[in-house]
Amino acid sequence: MAEVSALTTLAKSIINLWVAQGKFPKPMALSPSIKCWRMGDIDEWINSKFNDEVNL
Repeated sequence: MAEVSALTTLAKSIINLWVAQGKFPKPMALSPSIKCWRMGDIDEWINSKFNDEVNL
């Protein structure tokens, strides 16, 4: 979570909220307390946000 937060510049609470709202990729659960994301999913999300800004 800390790495995803650093990569996206989003607070952990925002990441959790946006996951619940469907605005951010869902993590994979390795255990009840450990979540991880695929780097490709995060890259796609970042690129989609960049493309949204460029197309405005």
